[in-house]
Amino acid sequence: HLLKHTTNLNIHALDMSRIFLTEGVRTAQEESLPISFVEADVHNLPYQDASFDFIVSGGSLNEFKNTSQVFSEFSRVLKPKGKLWLMFLAESSQLPDKWLQGLSKQGGINFPSQQSVVDDLAANGLKLSKHKRERDIVFLLCEKSA
Repeated sequence: HLLKHTTNLNIHALDMSRIFLTEGVRTAQEESLPISFVEADVHNLPYQDASFDFIVSGGSLNEFKNTSQVFSEFSRVLKPKGKLWLMFLAESSQLPDKWLQGLSKQGGINFPSQQSVVDDLAANGLKLSKHKRERDIVFLLCEKSA
């Protein structure tokens, strides 16, 4: 989607799952999109410090084992004033969503509170710029300190 609206982007798609990466490569080839696909763990990013202007993480936050370590890595690879866009499912206070989230937690899916994520981001030098919440879906835009 980004490449269709902005030119000259250097996009890296990272995942631990070879199956997801293979599907991404197939889709990119079908649509002639110049995307680099990297098999790696987000807890230990294979990039140099200050490599990226922008990071997008949509939905994966709920699967991260150690969000503080991931946010530290995001901060490390972002350039000063770089931006981070996150989307995740926050802890619900409504039934039956709360009950369903409890079942999902048994499978390793986490549902942090919005405030705990914002606090964790700030502790890693990522300041909240904008946020939006639609029911339990949270969208955050952050900026790395200069």
